[in-house]
Amino acid sequence: MSKIFNDPIHGTIMLDPLLVKIIDTPQFQRLRNIKQLGGCYFVYPAASHNRFEHSIGTCFLASKLAHNLKQRLDQDIEKLGKDDEKKMYVEKLEKAKMTPEDLLCIEIAGLCHDIGHGPYSHLFDRLFNKAMKKKDPSTVEWQHEDVSSRMIDHMIKTNKDLQEEFVNRFPSDWKDRVKFIKDLIEGNKEKTDKKAIYYMYEIVANKRNEIDVDKMDYFARDCHGLGMKSNFDHLRYISQCRVVFSSDKPDETTIAVRDKEEYNLYELFHTRIGLFRRAYYHKVNKAIELMLTDALVAANDHLDIPTDERLTDAPVAANDPLVIPTDERLTDALVAANDHLAIPTDERLTDAPVAANDHLAIPTDKGSSVKTVKMSEAYQHMSAYEKLTDSIVDDILKSTNKELTEAKTLINRIYKRKLYKLVGQTAPKQNVAEQKLIEIEEDLLQDEELITKDDFQVQKLTFSYGMKKKNPITSVYFYKKGSFECFKGEEPTKTSLFLPSGDFQEEIVFVYSTSLDDKKFNKLSWKWDVMKIMEDAKDAIKIMEDAKNAMKINKDAKDALKIIENAEDAMKRIEDAKDAMKRIEDEKDAMKRIEDAKDAMKRIEDAKDAMTKIEDAKDALKIIKDAKMAMNKTEDAKDALKIIEDAKDAMKKIEDAKDALKKIENAKDAMNQNEDRKDVWKIIEDAKDAMKKMEDAQDALKNKRR
Repeated sequence: MSKIFNDPIHGTIMLDPLLVKIIDTPQFQRLRNIKQLGGCYFVYPAASHNRFEHSIGTCFLASKLAHNLKQRLDQDIEKLGKDDEKKMYVEKLEKAKMTPEDLLCIEIAGLCHDIGHGPYSHLFDRLFNKAMKKKDPSTVEWQHEDVSSRMIDHMIKTNKDLQEEFVNRFPSDWKDRVKFIKDLIEGNKEKTDKKAIYYMYEIVANKRNEIDVDKMDYFARDCHGLGMKSNFDHLRYISQCRVVFSSDKPDETTIAVRDKEEYNLYELFHTRIGLFRRAYYHKVNKAIELMLTDALVAANDHLDIPTDERLTDAPVAANDPLVIPTDERLTDALVAANDHLAIPTDERLTDAPVAANDHLAIPTDKGSSVKTVKMSEAYQHMSAYEKLTDSIVDDILKSTNKELTEAKTLINRIYKRKLYKLVGQTAPKQNVAEQKLIEIEEDLLQDEELITKDDFQVQKLTFSYGMKKKNPITSVYFYKKGSFECFKGEEPTKTSLFLPSGDFQEEIVFVYSTSLDDKKFNKLSWKWDVMKIMEDAKDAIKIMEDAKNAMKINKDAKDALKIIENAEDAMKRIEDAKDAMKRIEDEKDAMKRIEDAKDAMKRIEDAKDAMTKIEDAKDALKIIKDAKMAMNKTEDAKDALKIIEDAKDAMKKIEDAKDALKKIENAKDAMNQNEDRKDVWKIIEDAKDAMKKMEDAQDALKNKRR
């Protein structure tokens, strides 16, 4: 029958009977003893939530998103079916329909996605695994998703009632359904040829853009436990999702969301970065996780984890690992176990050696037929792995095995708050190569007698939006209101200048001192400061070289200005480095600058003199121009005087003409009185000459005026 859970994040949760069957197995119940945030509980007192409740919450959100997608898909098919032009698209959507069996598989995937976690969650499959690889290169690296798939098989195999329930719910293909569930957990859509159901693989583990119900639950749950706030509204996001065929791969389905939800998604990734900075990669949390890792590595060779496998058919000795039957109540189990459990103290009854079977954290008899494995090998043996929880730390502390002294010491140091100390950290960079970590270790050990390799640890931390350097929003599909077409998200600068842009990943390096010796810590700190100064100087020189090259090659003024600004910062670092290394070159630079200033002042004075001469030259040019104009006026005056003289001559001739006219008049009078014809004709001839002279005078005067 169904069961109701009350969750502090999602409220009332009702789960299918098959999901309840899975929860009520030892393999799932072990998640109650695995902290969700590993060592964060030692830093944030309220961060005590476990993988158990997170898995139930993820199951709830997976169910909610799957139901919403199924309902929206059915509505789209019904609406588009009325449009004859969309008939082909409707036929494609029909193939993407979600069956009740599909929905149940998605819920199981959400419930079981973290069932493969080990002690302190990611500490075990990342830090411990990596540390064992460093200690023994033959160690195989693995992820908790790999173990989840194996644990599901082991859980079904060892719980017959659960297997029967699978057979009842999936009578024709229950084994295929189990495989489908494991693929959903891995987000491995390539294992199916049904591209129309690709969207189902994006619900629990979305490899396309890292937006899935797993993150939605643990962001909300972690913020609640850590006392932080998250502005991402996962219920709003779920309500706006729908199934579409992607625009760039028309035969594949994907989950698309309304275009107006883009800002809400940025809040999701902003929450992610905030959690990493303030909690997951908190400097004290990292110190504690490193100490827990070192404790587990130190204990690995001295702890035997029992499996369900038998070396022989011999009966199991009475001192085999304690098994509490699942059909007994806890009180009865404790009563039955009381006489067979020995809790060690710090007191000794005698000086006799401790019996061989007293020093095992999970006690096994050396002569037993039970096969045992090391912690680092347990991921291959689910019957051993299911016994590994955070309680492994208590097992180490309870052990009387002297070989576990180092591990015990580290755990007790955590309890007493005598933690690894942070020596320093590097500035954020987009990428820090593994070779850089090796160089840091070598530099710290160079010419060193006091410090050894065991006195410090170097850790690289990566911050991102989940897709390394890529912006996940550009891999999200959006749709507009009233449209069935989808499109990919754009770069932030095309949406808003307030959104993050450029680099979506940065890496820093933490260096921790593992020793309690203050002298070693101080020596490490001093060497780190010197290394950092040298590194800053190298970076500054490189930036200067880049600036020079950019000024020669790059014609983009904005880039050049940016590089120049970086160069100015670099110059400041160089000055700081010189001061720190007691290289005083300021006086020489100052003298050179004074000489440059004097030269500059002399050039300014020369420039002023030149400007004065230029002004004088301008005045001279003006005088010359005025003189030329005056000369032109003088020539015009000479011409005018000549014209006046000519005019005077012409006036004289006019006067002569007037005299001639007067003579003609006199001649007429003479004609009337004098009978002497000869005299008359002479007078007439004289008059004609006078008339001609008068006409010549008039023509001359006219020409002069022109």
